[in-house]
Amino acid sequence: MGNFIFQVIILSAIIVLLFYKIGIFLSFLFGYSIFVAWITIILSSLLTASFITVPLILILKFILRIRVRKEFQSDTQIRHDLSYLISEQRIHQKRGSSNTYFEWGDIFKAYEHKKMFRLYVSRNKAILLPKRFFNTNKAIELLKNMVHKNLDDRSVIMKLVFH
Repeated sequence: MGNFIFQVIILSAIIVLLFYKIGIFLSFLFGYSIFVAWITIILSSLLTASFITVPLILILKFILRIRVRKEFQSDTQIRHDLSYLISEQRIHQKRGSSNTYFEWGDIFKAYEHKKMFRLYVSRNKAILLPKRFFNTNKAIELLKNMVHKNLDDRSVIMKLVFH
């Protein structure tokens, strides 16, 4: 992946250099000022960059979707029903015959979204709690209170975050 990005950067630099030369050529050929030549260079560089970037983003999105699908298919644990028991001491996650316990000290960041909570146990791993899992609004408020009680205020972002 790193080699691919390096190749894209080199290709972009070559294209910018090419348009720079074209701009200088146009300024001499048609008597444009160097300012007009630079505007031509900038606009053509942006246009070229968009022709490279948009397909690249679409390709990377497609690759990511394939990788996520393969991960889902290879992880048998992910297909089991998942349940949580949240108490003042910890969060108990039960999936199939597997039990995982998260102490409140294990959670270092908490976010509330319109439809869910994200409780991070590492930089890239979070407990996702959809609000539809809760029976009442009182249960949601109870979770918010437990999060505020057990986490440092800087780690808690309990306002609605829209993405």
